[in-house]
Amino acid sequence: MDVSGGTLNISNTKLVGAPIFGTPYNISAQADLRNNWWGSAAGPTASMFNGQPVLYTPWLTTEPGVATTTPACTLNCYSSVMFFPGIMGSKLYEESGNNKVWDSGLDSEQAKLGMDSNGYSVNNLYTKPSTSTNQGVIDEILGQNVYKSFMSDLSDLKTSSTIQDYSLIPYDWRLPLSEIVQKGKVEGDRLYYGVNVPNISDSFIIKELQRLADNSKTGKVTIVAHSNGGLVTKELIQTLKESNNPLYEKIDKVIMVAVPQVGTPEAVVGLLHGHGIGPFGTDYYLSNPRSRQLSENMPMSYNLLPNQNYISILDAYALESKVITFDDSVGLAAQRAQYGNLVNNQTELQNYILGTDSRIKPTYENTTNPNIGNAVLYNNANAAHQRIDNFELASTTKLIQIAGWGEDTTAGIDYKSYRAEDGNFYTSYKIRKTVDGDGTVVAPSALYTPVASNSERWWVDLKGYNGILGSLFNIGTKHADILEIPDIRTFIKDTITTTLTTYTHLKSSQPISTSKKLHYTLHSPLTLGILDTQGRYTGRSTSTAEVLNQIPGADYDVYGEVQTVSIPIGIAHTVIIDGYQQGSFSLDIDKQEGNTITASTTFTGIPASTSTIATLEMGAEANIASSTLQIDQDGNGSTDVILANNPVGYVVYDTTPPELKLTFSTSTRDVILSAIDNIDENPTITMGTSTITLKDSQDNTTIINFKKLKDNPTKLGLTYNQIIRNGVPTTTPNARIEYDWKIDNQGSLKDLDTKVFIKGIERNTFNYKKQTNTTTIKTKNVVTGNINTTTRSGFVPVTIITNKDNLLNIDY
Repeated sequence: MDVSGGTLNISNTKLVGAPIFGTPYNISAQADLRNNWWGSAAGPTASMFNGQPVLYTPWLTTEPGVATTTPACTLNCYSSVMFFPGIMGSKLYEESGNNKVWDSGLDSEQAKLGMDSNGYSVNNLYTKPSTSTNQGVIDEILGQNVYKSFMSDLSDLKTSSTIQDYSLIPYDWRLPLSEIVQKGKVEGDRLYYGVNVPNISDSFIIKELQRLADNSKTGKVTIVAHSNGGLVTKELIQTLKESNNPLYEKIDKVIMVAVPQVGTPEAVVGLLHGHGIGPFGTDYYLSNPRSRQLSENMPMSYNLLPNQNYISILDAYALESKVITFDDSVGLAAQRAQYGNLVNNQTELQNYILGTDSRIKPTYENTTNPNIGNAVLYNNANAAHQRIDNFELASTTKLIQIAGWGEDTTAGIDYKSYRAEDGNFYTSYKIRKTVDGDGTVVAPSALYTPVASNSERWWVDLKGYNGILGSLFNIGTKHADILEIPDIRTFIKDTITTTLTTYTHLKSSQPISTSKKLHYTLHSPLTLGILDTQGRYTGRSTSTAEVLNQIPGADYDVYGEVQTVSIPIGIAHTVIIDGYQQGSFSLDIDKQEGNTITASTTFTGIPASTSTIATLEMGAEANIASSTLQIDQDGNGSTDVILANNPVGYVVYDTTPPELKLTFSTSTRDVILSAIDNIDENPTITMGTSTITLKDSQDNTTIINFKKLKDNPTKLGLTYNQIIRNGVPTTTPNARIEYDWKIDNQGSLKDLDTKVFIKGIERNTFNYKKQTNTTTIKTKNVVTGNINTTTRSGFVPVTIITNKDNLLNIDY
């Protein structure tokens, strides 16, 4: 048939792809081929034939004139399964060269994942359509199973004819949710996302859902979604509902595992400071700087940020609704002026991430300072969540939500000021943890959708599960590989087949936390690790920089340039900090019971070099109050400095001895001597017959040999010419202070002369006269000999303070 200059109209007949492309149909004008059978219920495989558009929606889902010969299912009727993996759970390839960009493990390839400021891919990337074979979904990384066991379960279900079919759905996890659902297109053996298709029903995901439903024993599909795959699922369901697609009613069950439905604070840390990927909490596979750089312009990063719905539900879980906090230091004054001491609503969080506090955008390598996010992508993500957070399931669809519980999970980020070796302050941060999560997603977010008559909530006790495996194999299952847990996999199979089973680590109610841990946070150019009494080590090796994870229940992690290590209370251990470059370091120690910090301390301002080794012994009882940090500055095996904790819980490395402060009491007619220190607020002073000894909390001492002279009842002098600081004597210019006073008949001071001599030369005089109620001050310039005289009203008290090894500071 040759149609030229007209319109071909065929309906209610069988059209099998090939003839449409050539003879007998030579289409040179638009053809109306709606309401035809295209060989399967999935419909046509192309929308343009011979370069011409074809109308084909709707199409017939059964062949006209052919009766259905397959009898309706009456026994063991279980739905086919569609699986959505999480972020980075799908392989991505570069079109030019077909290189695997993710999961390559190569920084040069990972850089190709980059996107521009509008959230569009810089390079043309694709994945591979998996259906029931593993082409596009990642099964393992670095030998660690991610979805391998779960995918094997699906294969077994199909092989045994328990279900008719299943499909693994790879997708470009970098993109906006709507583009993943509505803009997927297969071209040969490649699956592209973010490309236009004739209409929504032509997108890869919706067509695959249609295929599964058509072939399913029940005519419906069960969706299993992990992590970000759950957000894709919610977007899919909402899209079907809004477009009145019949597939909306053909979803049997939705099983969401560890889905950050309303965000998770881990995403805040990753966007601001970077959180790479690697074994045992390292960034070996994907570096912290690269992860932060990629996150900045990836729409998915903003979909994972906590939103107002997240903050609003925390009270129900007895969790603090603070995502970011700022301490009272001067360095964070600008942040406090805008946000107060904490960020606890979406507007403030968005403003901080977008840098409205006028902070400077850091360089690529500088992951200590927080990055500045992308306003366009943030706003787009907010709009997406407004659509899907409270998505609506069909009345016949069952929802099951599963949350991981018991693993230390980021609950927020606390910015603090720390002291550098030179006495200046710098800003860094601590990662606040909660046990209500799987190491990445907090449980309240994974269980966000309210319980209804057709929904369930479950908690998987990772602490209990990992407690067994950890002691045997020194491993721990968390968010990324949560679908490897046998209880969860059995539960999913049971849910598909409506089987009832008893589970060991899967709970229908929230477990009760008895977790007690110590958290160490290191801010420095040093390695951090802990060694227990059995010789097992968790942390970065001091000799090879390799990360080891040998202590059961202990965890090492890196966030930006901040290292953390946690260990259960009850295990005696030694903290080992080893320098690898010049600088200074600070160490935070927090004792946490459940979600509450019960004790904490900070050691700060400690100088370090490539030879520095610092250790801290911690007993099984974890008594932070008695902890001491021993520092071997030159690495010769001998302790040079011991820093003991104090009641304030903030210990500053200090090698500066106290100074002597002198004032004159007008009531007692005597010199008042006291000690002042740059760090210690309460240094001690001990008076001998001829020495004054000053000491601070770190045993820095100043000894002054003096003579106290009293010529008559109204004349007093004090002189010294040597100061011994930390055992080192220093001869100073002879200093003498004289006080000469008179009293009136009522015993009140009416005249006071204060004179300061250095090297026998009168430098300063202060003369107070009650009659005129003035103080005359004379200062002599020792170079010119000139004397400067000023007069002030009232009594001007004089304070004299020793100034290191030489002169005096005089304040009035």
